[in-house]
Amino acid sequence: MLQGIVWVGKPAYYWPVLINVLQLSQLLCHLISMIKQPETITLKIGTLVLNYQTKQVSRDNQELTLQPIPWQILSILMQAHPRVVSRTELCDQIWGDDHTDSDALRSHLYQLRKIVDKPFTHPLIKTMHGIGFCLATTDTAIQ
Repeated sequence: MLQGIVWVGKPAYYWPVLINVLQLSQLLCHLISMIKQPETITLKIGTLVLNYQTKQVSRDNQELTLQPIPWQILSILMQAHPRVVSRTELCDQIWGDDHTDSDALRSHLYQLRKIVDKPFTHPLIKTMHGIGFCLATTDTAIQ
């Protein structure tokens, strides 16, 4: 009987499953059920909430509308929190090998700050000069 190892699971947790050919139909049914019931993945830092399933962002329970690139920048910063993300890392994750000039990144960061920080008392997006960018929690927000 033919056997093999297949990785099954959602992004947050994977587990290896030893299968044989006769169990393949059961495995397919399991995978289909996982696809039909997607897991809601939400990141929350302070009062800033990002929902990957709905692509919604909110801060202080106020919904924010972001363009795709600023949304992607925010997602990268939230995933890396509390680590500082360099300009190079941001550009690599957003544009891959098609690097753009730093003015494009600067412009998208400006748009992101205008929506996520400007209307609120404490800004969350912090520039670490010469290093990169990070998110400050409400406890450590820039005064």
